[in-house]
Amino acid sequence: MEAYIPQMLADRRYLHAHPELSFQEFATARYVQEELRRLRHLSACLHPTETSIIAVFKTGRPGKKIGLRADMDALPIEEQTGLPFASQIPGIMHACGHDAHTAMLLAACRWIDDHIATLSGDIYCIFQHAEELPPGGAQALVDSDFLAGLDFIYGQHVTPNLPVGQVDLKIGSVTTNTDYFQIDLHGPGGHTARPDQGVNLLSVASHLIQSIHQIPSQALHPQEMAAVTCSFIQSGDAHSLNVMGQSLTLSGMIRTFERSLTEKVQERIEQYVEHACSLQDIHWQVSFEQGARAVLNDAALSQEIRQHVQTWLGENLLMKPPAMVGKDFSAYQQICPTSFALIGVRKSSAVEEVAPLHSPYFDLDEAGMEFGLKMLVSVLELSK
Repeated sequence: MEAYIPQMLADRRYLHAHPELSFQEFATARYVQEELRRLRHLSACLHPTETSIIAVFKTGRPGKKIGLRADMDALPIEEQTGLPFASQIPGIMHACGHDAHTAMLLAACRWIDDHIATLSGDIYCIFQHAEELPPGGAQALVDSDFLAGLDFIYGQHVTPNLPVGQVDLKIGSVTTNTDYFQIDLHGPGGHTARPDQGVNLLSVASHLIQSIHQIPSQALHPQEMAAVTCSFIQSGDAHSLNVMGQSLTLSGMIRTFERSLTEKVQERIEQYVEHACSLQDIHWQVSFEQGARAVLNDAALSQEIRQHVQTWLGENLLMKPPAMVGKDFSAYQQICPTSFALIGVRKSSAVEEVAPLHSPYFDLDEAGMEFGLKMLVSVLELSK
């Protein structure tokens, strides 16, 4: 495995220095394409969208048809790591490890190319665009039919919450459903000197924010887990502070493990808004947008992978509780069984607080990428 590490790290550092936002991964896709063209046994290079690539390897021997997936997009964040290979693109950064994901899958492609004679079935290496923006690029790949007939798809994500050498592969729930809500209020506004003659929508919104944030603790059963967060508000004009705005928008996210619980939270939000606005002359509208569904690891597939990698991971193979985050990897569940693992990239010796994902200070210990590559290779061995 060591022979693939230097180029894998070089790939990661180049991609880290040249990040691109969701749906704009044109140079990233070209880089991946050029690296794939160096391979001798690549059967096909499919392009379901402008900025996604599926590298296909056909072994010519009976076996499973499997998929390995990595995401490629970056985030609108100004990098503050000070790395020698820090982002060269102002305001854009690989703050979620997708540079590492792409580099690990490229390394797996090189391994496949060198070991094609030992493999069976067909292998689809999926370089996916736009994971960070809802509804996510995975759905477009599912809708393209390029992945029809796969027996399973495996994906993975780096995490600074685990030290290098540890892998978290769950059975069942991995992430939450993610849904978006938007509340639009319209009122008469007024002069700030006479709030009694108008309606201060910001005051109404402040009460709504408190009520909405209390839904998990006050409106749900103690055993029902949900995260409900208001994260955006806009009203009025910063240059007209003596005017109470006539419109207001309040938006946020709902995260749950069960769809029925999402619907319960949505119903409660509508009730709160209706009640708050009925007390004053306010017109209101609440809208909801479905984001990523919960990632659910197929039990049989994930157990098979766990048993296979247990031989070399030992006690470093974990099964942590699910995370309150969303991943569009869940879209692939529509077409075949899936399994999703978390790869530790925090130094085992780190004692200080480490920067989380989506932080301008986030960096990963590249030693963890070797374990990510080894996981991909181990999954490939299940193609027989």
